[in-house]
Amino acid sequence: RDDLLASIDRYDAAGWAGLPARAADALPAEVLLADVLAPALHEAGLRWHRGRYSIAQEHMLSSAVLRSLAAQLDRHNPAGGARAVAFTTLAGDRHGVGALMAATIAARRGVRVLHLGWDLPVAELGTLARHVPLAAVALSVVARPTVIDALGQVQALRAALPDDVEIWLGGFGSAQMEPAQLPPGTLLMSSLDTYIARLDSLAARGHGPETPP
Repeated sequence: RDDLLASIDRYDAAGWAGLPARAADALPAEVLLADVLAPALHEAGLRWHRGRYSIAQEHMLSSAVLRSLAAQLDRHNPAGGARAVAFTTLAGDRHGVGALMAATIAARRGVRVLHLGWDLPVAELGTLARHVPLAAVALSVVARPTVIDALGQVQALRAALPDDVEIWLGGFGSAQMEPAQLPPGTLLMSSLDTYIARLDSLAARGHGPETPP
């Protein structure tokens, strides 16, 4: 993490370009997320707000992280044959790094992943579920829930999905949502350990049947 930030400090493209990929090869996915990438991105955001980093520096880091995560996802994502977990963010939430991080962890733990980017209307997820067998839809909520009407969107998503497709909520914004108001089949991933346990349970079940019952 410190090497990554030091390279960004110097605008050292040669220094920072390969660091996320080397860290990804050397570390378990959850360690890479919790101890390297997430803290580095958070610190870069703080430095930008304080005027220490330019927009270009912040974008240099986020671009390097996105490329590294996408490469890891492509490398580790299991082949077809099992129900997948779709990863995205709700409409209006354009903070997509968290969803890609979560997708990469899932792939490296043997769960088949569909990464759909970010800012996706829930109607599109309903359409997807009619064509692709899904075990869950995983939503990274980073924007303030009241600003994007996260609860209303999750309720609409629940109505659009088959009953046996779970909804997973993670990210900073999800901690501001009231669990009692969430529709059935919606799970709050309140910690990294909770999320990993759910992934491992899904992988142990073979990701569910090939098609929904």
